[in-house]
Amino acid sequence: MLNSENGYEVDPEAVDWVALEGAQWRMPEGPGSSYGSRMDHPVVHVSHRDAAEYCQWVGKRLPGEREYEAAARAGRFHGDNRTLYSWGDEDEEAVVAKYANLWQGEFPDNNTALDGWRATSPVRHFKPNDYGFYDTIGNVWEWMRGGKKKARIVRGASFVDSADGHINHAATLGARATLHGSTGTANVGFRCAKSPKLKDEYTWVYHDEEVHGTLGIEDEFGAHHAAGVERGWEDRYDPYRMEDDDDFLNNEEDEDGYEDWDGYVTEITVDEKTGKKTKRKKRKVLKPRMRASAEL
Repeated sequence: MLNSENGYEVDPEAVDWVALEGAQWRMPEGPGSSYGSRMDHPVVHVSHRDAAEYCQWVGKRLPGEREYEAAARAGRFHGDNRTLYSWGDEDEEAVVAKYANLWQGEFPDNNTALDGWRATSPVRHFKPNDYGFYDTIGNVWEWMRGGKKKARIVRGASFVDSADGHINHAATLGARATLHGSTGTANVGFRCAKSPKLKDEYTWVYHDEEVHGTLGIEDEFGAHHAAGVERGWEDRYDPYRMEDDDDFLNNEEDEDGYEDWDGYVTEITVDEKTGKKTKRKKRKVLKPRMRASAEL
């Protein structure tokens, strides 16, 4: 479809946007333009895959939705402190212009740039939120992990949106939209995220002899032989790994029981009513905590 006023190709579902041949992240406004004077502006004209691949290249990843909103809300989650915007609930243009890069004026013909910018702004131009994150509202939409190829998720709204939604999207802390994964426009960018290194946590896995078989048999000479163990039982617990601890091999009794020759611990429990002792074999394993992402 052509816009009769300027001859540019436009999207029938978004007639205020034009397709400019040659526009890309190095030339945001097409041939003849450059990103050289905006090194501190968000990168735009990148698809979801481009963004995800870049994050992976630098050892990071795209943020998840819950993660993004938690960072954007900066503690404003419940009760009296929950607000529409990172600065509060005020949506007057004069107030909003101090905190976020959004549209002011009549869309799409006149952007008064009350906030100082008609397109993208430098990332650190506006004050960060209480957690130190910049531009969680406005400037550019940001790609998230997840979604489907034809409906990838973006959060945060952009410089062509308004705080109260009278122009395009309402740029609140919950602002959300979906785009085709191949989309590359002047108001869509991304940020990278990285999980903090967490302390290893361990748990115990019990061996059920009725299900998995016995772990070994001791003959009349005191030698141990494998017997009746269901193959692959330990493999089911990948990515667990055994605790690298010399105590597993010292056969010393502790408060829970005693160490076995085969690297397992025998836990001894006593029924308070009957006085009957029960023995169970267990081993210490590392808790898994990583969830795979299929975004690439």
